[in-house]
Amino acid sequence: MGPKELNRVDVIRDISERRLRQKDAAELLKLSRRHIQRLVNQYRGQGPAGLISLRRGKPSNRRYTPEFKQRVIDIVRQFYIDFGPTFANEKSQEQRENTPKRTRSKRNISRAAQQRAINITLMKEPDTV
Repeated sequence: MGPKELNRVDVIRDISERRLRQKDAAELLKLSRRHIQRLVNQYRGQGPAGLISLRRGKPSNRRYTPEFKQRVIDIVRQFYIDFGPTFANEKSQEQRENTPKRTRSKRNISRAAQQRAINITLMKEPDTV
């Protein structure tokens, strides 16, 4: 458990032991009162393990397919090889449809740029003196 979850366990335990009201806990954890009630029910039924997210360790539902990522990287390598990640993303969105949103595509483009830099470095001829 991380520090955020450990703090959550302490607060929910205080609610269960009636040292803290749900309303105050909701403000403290910046959650709704209804969500606090759900957490209290899980805590009472399963203990601290009930507060751990069941999504932990699972891939995101919003992830791009590997084929789509590869297509983006191929487009960047083909048309925008000298562009930085932000500029390449802006240009690709101007000229193409089905381009991903900024943060994810920027991350993929950055990875492609890093790989390109590694490949260029490896292909460089040794300096002759």
